[in-house]
Amino acid sequence: MSHRRLGDEEEGSSVATRLIHNELGRGWALDAVRRVPGGPPRRVYFVDTASPRGRRHRLVLKFYPSDEPEALETEMRGIRTAGRIGIPVPEIIAKDQRTGCILTTRLAGRPVVRPRAGWTWLVKQLAELLVTIHAAAVAPTKFDVYQPWEVDKEHAIPSKDWTPDEWQRCIDVFRAPSPDGSIGFLHRDFHPGNVIWSAGRLSGVIDWSASCVGSPWADVAHCRYNLWRWHGKKAADALVTEYHRLRPELPPYHPYWDIATAMSVPWPIRGTVLRSATEQLSRAG
Repeated sequence: MSHRRLGDEEEGSSVATRLIHNELGRGWALDAVRRVPGGPPRRVYFVDTASPRGRRHRLVLKFYPSDEPEALETEMRGIRTAGRIGIPVPEIIAKDQRTGCILTTRLAGRPVVRPRAGWTWLVKQLAELLVTIHAAAVAPTKFDVYQPWEVDKEHAIPSKDWTPDEWQRCIDVFRAPSPDGSIGFLHRDFHPGNVIWSAGRLSGVIDWSASCVGSPWADVAHCRYNLWRWHGKKAADALVTEYHRLRPELPPYHPYWDIATAMSVPWPIRGTVLRSATEQLSRAG
């Protein structure tokens, strides 16, 4: 189903008002709608509203791009799956397939990307949270199976430091099947920016629109890449170590996961991460 394009806060306010009145009642008042900073593909608005008795409520209105028609339903399934195992998640208030949006409660708190006391605490908490998420019981047919992003695209050699043979090996690993066939519930976009804290306590996990099933190492790798970006390789390695300590039954972390993640998300550190992973593969023979 195609979605009607909405491009500014006036139209966002109109949709928010309609959904609030339809789901909560005409007595609810819309106080404010403001766009959350960030570019495409998704638009997110913070919505402030008040009940007939004057109690204020904080909501989130999230629009999905028309070329991702499955993202809205995936987000709802992901939220419900995580909520069933006790992960604090937003409450779904309403959805609108016509405009491709979802209205939810807004969790108290904020992400902690760079803790003042250092990253050790954050890494430990993220590993424990991932273990909980991955323990969710799901029917694999309800979710897509993990596949790296951008796997079907052409990828040019990143710099003159790579020989064609080295780069081709990297591409071959990227496009090969993953080394671990485990299937479990994944957030798929898990990183510190999608984990909300309030007064030092976990208050929620957001953005489940890419949730799927696959190896738990896929989630670890995506989070690890973010930690590498913000805190360096030592923090990234610590996440793998801590997660494996909590789940020693898993096979060791394979360099494939670094390659699959870094090829999918072309941040400036991509070359560094890919070089590290290919060197590990070479040492392993």
